[in-house]
Amino acid sequence: MFFIEVLLSFLVPSTSGLAVLTMPIMHLWLTSLALVVI
Repeated sequence: MFFIEVLLSFLVPSTSGLAVLTMPIMHLWLTSLALVVI
């Protein structure tokens, strides 16, 4: 996820815009990871 965030930071200059893009992606990824662990 870190590398995706670094790549997106070059495309989106503002940190708030970057958060708007990455939070839904991270939420889905972490939710699916939690379902696998549990």
